[in-house]
This record gives sequence, C-alpha cells and structure tokens, in this order.
Amino acid sequence: MASATTAGFRLGIDFGTSHTTAVLRWPDGRVRPLLFDGSPLLPSAVYSEADGSLLVGRDAVHAARLEPGRFEPNPKRRIDRDTVTLGEAEVPVPTMIAAVLSRVKDEAVRVSGARVDDLTLTHPAGWSGARLTKLTDASRLAGLPDPAMVPEPVAAAGYFVSVLGRTIPSGSALVVYDFGGGTFDASAVTPVPDGYRVLAMAGLDNLGGVDLDAALLEFVATVHRGQDPQAWQRLEHPDTPADRRHRRHLIEDLRAAKEMLSRAPSAAVPVPLLELEARVSREEFDALARPLLERTVTTTLDVIREADLTPKRIAAVLLVGGSSRIPLVAELLREASGVVPSTIDQPETVVAEGSVRLASGASGTTRATSAVAVPAPAAGPGGAPVDTLASELKTPVLPVPVPAPAPAGARSFAPGVAALPSPPIATAPAQTLAGPTVPPNIHPMWTEQQAPPRYHPGAVVRPRRRGRRIAVTAVVLVLAMLASAAAVWRFRPDLLTYIGLDAKATSTPTQQPPYVRQATPPWLPSGWTKIVDDEQRASVVEGEATNGGTCTYLSPGTVRVQRARFDVSGCVAEKFVKDMVVADGAVEAEMSVAKGCGGMWIRTGTKGYFVSVCANGTVELHKLATDAPGTDSRMSQIRPPMSPQKVLLGLLARGTTLTVFVDGREQGTLTDSSIPTGRVAIGGFAPHPEDALDATITRFRAWSATGTGT
Repeated sequence: MASATTAGFRLGIDFGTSHTTAVLRWPDGRVRPLLFDGSPLLPSAVYSEADGSLLVGRDAVHAARLEPGRFEPNPKRRIDRDTVTLGEAEVPVPTMIAAVLSRVKDEAVRVSGARVDDLTLTHPAGWSGARLTKLTDASRLAGLPDPAMVPEPVAAAGYFVSVLGRTIPSGSALVVYDFGGGTFDASAVTPVPDGYRVLAMAGLDNLGGVDLDAALLEFVATVHRGQDPQAWQRLEHPDTPADRRHRRHLIEDLRAAKEMLSRAPSAAVPVPLLELEARVSREEFDALARPLLERTVTTTLDVIREADLTPKRIAAVLLVGGSSRIPLVAELLREASGVVPSTIDQPETVVAEGSVRLASGASGTTRATSAVAVPAPAAGPGGAPVDTLASELKTPVLPVPVPAPAPAGARSFAPGVAALPSPPIATAPAQTLAGPTVPPNIHPMWTEQQAPPRYHPGAVVRPRRRGRRIAVTAVVLVLAMLASAAAVWRFRPDLLTYIGLDAKATSTPTQQPPYVRQATPPWLPSGWTKIVDDEQRASVVEGEATNGGTCTYLSPGTVRVQRARFDVSGCVAEKFVKDMVVADGAVEAEMSVAKGCGGMWIRTGTKGYFVSVCANGTVELHKLATDAPGTDSRMSQIRPPMSPQKVLLGLLARGTTLTVFVDGREQGTLTDSSIPTGRVAIGGFAPHPEDALDATITRFRAWSATGTGT
C-alpha cells in the first residue's frame, strides 16, 4: 500500500442532483472511477439522525423509509438556501454537501492509501458567486483541498478530447446533451487559444430520469390497478413496514426495467402483492417518454440556435448522463438536428473524469452573461489537443443505435413545452469550416446559411412516411388502460383523442385548438346560479395561508399563492365561501404556475380531492388526507406535460359524483360518499424536492343548483 504521504493524487468529483460520481487519478496517470457499494453512482442524498449525525448515499435512502422528514434527496437543489430543515434540525447547506464530499474523500483515501492533493469539482455552467462559495466551503468542511472549479460542459469537452482522442476544430463547437437523474442541461462548448468557452447553455431543473420512472409507474398502475384495487392502494400508500418494502421493490424493479428497455425490446416488472409480471414493450415506454424527451430536444436546439451553429460547425453531439442511454433520445435528436449523436460506454462518469484530465483546473467561473475560458489540455503534434499522460485507455465514440420507427399506432403525447430562455452569450464569428456532414438518409432541418428553426415536438421532420393503421400494442394498451382505470378514475372515451390515442391515430399527435374561457362553462348544467365570482367580490382573505405561505391579490379576481417550504398552502376563504357546501355545485378557476402546483380542492374534514396544475405542465388528481399532496397521494396524471400557463380547471359535484374538467373538456369522474358535504378552496402545494410554490389563480367562480351555497 502506498504511503499516506504520497503526493500527486487528483480527485475529480461531479456533485450531481441525484447522484455523485468521482474519478481518482494516480501520479503515474492511471485513472479509475471510485465505486460506492459496488456502483460508480453515489446517491447525493442526506439523512439527519436523531443525534445530529448525517448519513449519506444509500444509507440515507434506506434510513428515510421510516422517517422521510429527516431526508433530503437532492442537496444540490438547495444551493440557494442557507439551511434545510431535516427532522428537528436546521442543517446548513454546505454541511449537507460536505457530508457527501466526505464520503467520496474517504473512499478515495481507502483506495489509494494516500491523501488527496488536488481536487477538481464540477458545477453547472451558469453557477457563480455565492453558489461556488458554498461548494468551496463544503470542500473545506470535508477535509479536502480548495477545489479547482470546472463547468460541467467544459469537463465533458475535456473528456471528449483527452480520453476519446477527438478534436473540436477552431470555429466549431461540441454540443453536450447532459441528461441525469434529476435535471437536464444542454451546452455548446468551443475551443479558444487559452482553453474552452461555453457559448450557450440552457437547462430543465424539473426533468430527469426520475420523471421517466414516475411515468412508467403510472403506466403500470393504470394497466393493472383494476385487478386488485386494495392491493394497489397498499402499494401506493404503504402503512406497514411490509408494504413499504413491497413498494420499494416495485420502484427498484421499475427502474431496472426502464434500463433494460434501452437494450431489449421488452421488459418485465414483477408487481408484489398482485403476484404478476407486468410486461412493458419499448414502444409503450417510448410513448410515455416521448413528451418528456421532446422537451430536452427543444432545449438542445435552443442552445444550438443561440450559439449560431449549423450542422457543419457541430463537432459532435455528446450524450452524457445515465438517462441519455435511452435509444429514443438519439432518434429524436437525429430527426430534429440532422446530426447523429455520439455516446460512450459509461456516460455517468464523463464529467468527473473529464475534470481530472484537464491539464489544470478552471480559473474563474462561467457566468450566464459571459463566456469564460477554461484551460484546455496541452497541444500535441499538429496542434491537436491531447492528454499529456501516456497511460491512456481510449474508448471509441460510437454512433448511438437508432431503433426502427415506432408502429403507427404507438401513442405520442401531444404538444411540447417551451424551453427555458437561453441567457445572453458571446458567440464566435461564423466561419465556413470542414466538419461532419448530414448523413444522406437524414432530413436536414436547416442549411449552412440558415439558423435552425425552433423545434416543435410532434412535428413531422422525417422523410419517411408512416402508415395509419393502429399497432396491436397500442390497441392492447388502450383497452387495458380503460378497463383498469374504471375502478377508481373513469375516463371519457373521447379523452383518447385528447391525449393522442385517437382510434384514427397518425404519427402526429392530435392538437387541440386553444380553449377560450366562456362566461358560462359549456359543461355547467342548465339553470344553475352563480354564487361566487372572485372578480366581483373577493372570496379570499389576503395574508397568511393555512400551513404557511401567503395569498395576495394582484388585481380583482387574481390571487397569487406563494410559499418557500414543502407543504400545502390553502387560501383562507371569506365566510360566504367557507360556508358553501358543494352538494350539486360547480367551481372553476384559471391556473398559471411558475413553481410547485396550484389548484382547487373539495374536502370534508381530512378527506378530499385536489386537482392541480404543476410547473412541469401536468394536471394531476390527488387524494387528500392528513399529509400534504405529493407522489404518494397522486391518483392520476390527468394530462401529460403541456404549458402550465392559463389552464382552466373545473369541478362539478352532483350527488356523490365528482367530475373534473380541463380547458372545458371532461377528463373523468369519481364517486365518493363524502362529496355532498365537501367544501371548496383554492391554493397549492410545494412538492418535495422543489420546496417552492408560486401560482396565480384567476377568477375563481362557483355555481349552485339551488342558488345558494348550502
């Protein structure tokens, strides 16, 4: 074993939202990823024990199953806070991050038998100031040397050049598509005389592999819940250690099936309690994943456009992060950009390894309003950047296998969600350079002289034609969904058109015309009387909301609901609304959501239902109990991700039946004996891990069959 005083070890850490990876470089040039419990992925999670000590990684995940209030799965999302409440303790954010970095340091010391003399720590390209200071403070708390800060896309470029032996010609750029467990980022990186420069960047903080897991879980539940509703209730809302163990096994098997579908045409998901195996085909998974992946493609093309790149000026599109393994990612990127993406064997460790292979660490930061150079590897013969160390293991870049087109009847959820706007950037002068050409079988979306057009998810950009007949798998999927959903949440048959499963399905999703709000909802029974109109008479008491947060009128009829911590915020209703019982009643309001989820609920005591619009564009139905709404309370995703702005929600209560409407269209019904005695309210909740709510609710209105609220 090497002496503890041996110098020259460099540790590269990619502190991620969901997972952390690390690579250790020996003084002789050997580079190896660190393994944590046999895996290169260390969950970035932290758990605070009763004595104040912190567990990290898989230990934290296991401990959280009994006391989730002590658990923080994504410390990186808390970078802008000073502290986070874990149980009874207020834990400083640098302390949480330090606990994760300390676990990495301990493993590095155990493997090498030496101290870490040099540290590179990666960060999102847009981070600067206080955020980087917190990372530096965390490194010191963990007993590590002050880190060299390297923007994540620059580290990926270092890997591309040093490990893969590829070049980025002057005037061209490497496009980095980084799709991890919790977030997505796209960047364009170009070489400059003194290093690399980030030309453009954009990201989606609320989209990652966990969202694909959730979509797959919802699909399996929709198909099989009806076979044993009571068993599914135990899986969705486990109350005993045995049921929590069953749910954990289900989640783990779902994730394994998702990963298997990147390699195989189908996978099985063992479902505990029901004693069955749910079969999922790649076509079915692609239909679930497509609307989410289309958002990442939109963001990537926004970056390409901002960087003023044409296909010939793109050195490569490098797929980074574990979720980039999904074959549909490469297919959508190829169709939209005209460039065949490239991948490597282990995309999870690209950023960590690239950081240690740079000749020196980053100096300064990459801000949203400027492009800051980062030193590149030393130049080799002919001026091409190469790694200075001889002991290099070369990993070839291979085109991602692109699967055959999905059957014509495969479901494709509709409209896309606008990508986050890219910040102002500094761009290099346009040059005409040799570079990769568009393959002859790819339909180019733009020419060398044209800027790429904005990508519209669902638009046909393929030269091939598809038949219009319904695929057998899609028919089975539709029938299974309808049969099983009837036991809990009954969908209208015409909802198939709404979500892109029309019996006349084509390769292009069904697009619905924009809904125009009407003076009287088209679904309101004839003769009902309006008894609440927030625009005419305030229905909410301004100020502190229930459980914290605030409700404030921006103008007559427009209420803004905000909170900064996990939980629900209900606007305090004026007495005439608070006394209103919804027996044979209806309510409607328009939602625009920037953070968290905003909506309306009907409740009797602790029991009720909440329909919400969330910042990711979904519309969800939750079953209320004593706890705040969250993943465990969600009964159904009523609408796939679209725009979270100006979504009109409606609830119609008639006897024991509650019907939900979105933009004037009926979505489904449920039956519950508590509905006739329920009361309504507006508000929202800050879901974990975002822990933030910012929703605007416009013109809350209510009607009654009797003309009164009782």
